Amino acid sequence: MSFSKLASSLALLTIFLLFKFKPTLGVHPLFHICSSNHQNFTANDPYETNLKELTLYLSHETATKGFSVGSKGHGQHQVYGVALCRGDVLDIECSTCVVTASKEIRNLCPYNKGATIWYDHCLYKYQSDDIFGQIDHKNMVLMCNNQNLDGSNKLHGLTQCTRDISSSDCEFCLEFAITKLSHDCDGKHGGRFLGGSCNVRYELYKFFNT
Repeated sequence: MSFSKLASSLALLTIFLLFKFKPTLGVHPLFHICSSNHQNFTANDPYETNLKELTLYLSHETATKGFSVGSKGHGQHQVYGVALCRGDVLDIECSTCVVTASKEIRNLCPYNKGATIWYDHCLYKYQSDDIFGQIDHKNMVLMCNNQNLDGSNKLHGLTQCTRDISSSDCEFCLEFAITKLSHDCDGKHGGRFLGGSCNVRYELYKFFNT
């Protein structure tokens, strides 16, 4: 499949809305990033306390809304967080994914003041800086299926943005993601762009229900 055809196919995915169905929660994270741009915190200090409170808030709010943002604390101990679930997961699975993600990222990045983790069903991230309402250009990863496409295959895809960014920023984020996928995963069976503000995935098989 040519660059232009793949880009056109992926661009069309932005118009689809996802409805809820019951998938199986993935056990392992897809990827994680421990931020190196922030000072670390120590066990039981105010930042850790605020992070634990924020996690409880995000898991509760995301369960019913599919997305949440929040902050806890003040000054140097303030922490900002974002949680986003795929639009086709049930409330309980959304909450479970966020809780699982928040626990796993503490194992992987135990004392980093910033971290991002992606699961198949959710995104969870926190920072010591205000991250609301702006595109995350730092936390992103690209994954490509190594198998090549045949000439005329039907693609299935999904796109999603965090709801704290504007519609124009969402469009910009998705266009960037699609361009990256079109360039780096051109002609492959599938690919994912995992970002801190938007996600794009395409596969030969249907991996969601509508």
